[in-house]
Amino acid sequence: MSDTKEHELEADIWSEWLLNGRHGRDPDYKPIMRAAVAQIRDRVLDGARLTSGMRLLDVGAGDGLISFEALRRVKPPFSVVLSDISTPLLKHAESVAAALGFHGQCSFVQTPAQTLAGIANESVDVITSRAVLAYVDDKPSALRSFSRVLKPGGRVSLADPIGQDAAVHLAALTKVLRSEPVNSSTPFVSLLQRWRALQTPSTLDEIRSNPLTNFSERDLVQLFRDADFVNIHMELHIDVKTAPPIPWSTFIEIPPRPGALCLREIFEQHFTAVEISVFERVMREDVEKGKLTSQNLNVYLTAEKRA
Repeated sequence: MSDTKEHELEADIWSEWLLNGRHGRDPDYKPIMRAAVAQIRDRVLDGARLTSGMRLLDVGAGDGLISFEALRRVKPPFSVVLSDISTPLLKHAESVAAALGFHGQCSFVQTPAQTLAGIANESVDVITSRAVLAYVDDKPSALRSFSRVLKPGGRVSLADPIGQDAAVHLAALTKVLRSEPVNSSTPFVSLLQRWRALQTPSTLDEIRSNPLTNFSERDLVQLFRDADFVNIHMELHIDVKTAPPIPWSTFIEIPPRPGALCLREIFEQHFTAVEISVFERVMREDVEKGKLTSQNLNVYLTAEKRA
């Protein structure tokens, strides 16, 4: 069996999105996307304050974005434990580590963030993560596990998206559209709501039950306080930017997160041909000419385990 076929058989929602979906399977768009996430990675590593002699645990390591940059930055002796819930991603990261010459400094552990099973008590100096806690149902358990594996005085540096505000705005639009007849002269608003509602919680009940949207930046700080972390520093970054031009064929292939439908799938499964035509007529030119505006909310947080 070829390596490609083997990878396809082993793919899960995490590896499929991280290795293919988030750039729409477009090799020309991939470096643009990676440059954007590299900025987040660098802020996380700056907050980690890594030095030689440390052992880093990268929780939700994915394709090794944070881990391998840490290994480039820090001189040996220095080691990294890459943990992830996804076995396919860990296998991918292990092959990348070997290609980069870092394999001897790395270990790989398949475990959820809630338990960090297989990682010994007080065995790491620093924990990093990016877009991990947002997907964890039981965040208090994850932070207790962080504390368990950190040495006294050990440090956490992470970044996570905050999706609550956008979901609340969508819920408000959903409520209006459900209570009022759709204006036939502006059908796009209804189509926009349906698109977003198929990717994001769109009612208050859904928001409260979804780990992506049931917490705010202040809630995250309180979770760390409840887990007895100290010297907590949180920064909320709100970036409103003009999106880069992107081919329509790429745009419709990008799901916003693992397991979510991409726009092409929404067209195929939930829109009529007429609705697709209306949607594309309004959106396509703005997408391809870089006229869309995006707003991203990210939290950067550092904290220390009580010494």
